[in-house]
Amino acid sequence: MQIDMAQKIQEETAKVANNVDMMYLRKLQSKMHKCAANCCDTMDNATIESVNRCVEDCMSQFNKARTFVVNEFNNLQDRLNRCHMACGDKIRDKMSATPTESEIQKYRGELELCANKCAETHIEVVRQLFTRFKEYFNKEYKEHFAS
Repeated sequence: MQIDMAQKIQEETAKVANNVDMMYLRKLQSKMHKCAANCCDTMDNATIESVNRCVEDCMSQFNKARTFVVNEFNNLQDRLNRCHMACGDKIRDKMSATPTESEIQKYRGELELCANKCAETHIEVVRQLFTRFKEYFNKEYKEHFAS
C-alpha cells in the first residue's frame, strides 16, 4: 500500500477517534470520576467493599462504552488486514513457483493496486464508523447526550 493511502486511513481513523472522544467518551469519563468521587466523599461509615462497589458501578458505563469503541476499531483493522491478505493470496495464486523478475514486478504492481482498493474502501468504512458510534451512544446513553 502506498504511504499516502496508509496515511489517509490513519488520519481518518484519528479524526473519528478524536470526535468520539470529544463528543461522547470524555463526557462519560467526567461523570464516572464525579460519581466515584461522590462515593468516596459521602460514604463515610461504609465498608471498603461498599465504597469499592460504588466506584466500580460508576466505572461500568464508561468501561462498556470504551470497550465498544475499541472493539469497533479493532474490527475495522481486522477487516483491512483480511483485505490485504486476500490481495496477497490472489497474487500468490497467479505467480509461478519460480517467478521471473518481470513477473515479480508485474505482480508487485497488481498487489499495490489491490492494497490501494482495500484502503479506499476502508477509508469510507472509517467514515461510516462515526455514524455507527453516534447511533450507539445516542441509544445506549441517551440520558447523557440528550440534545
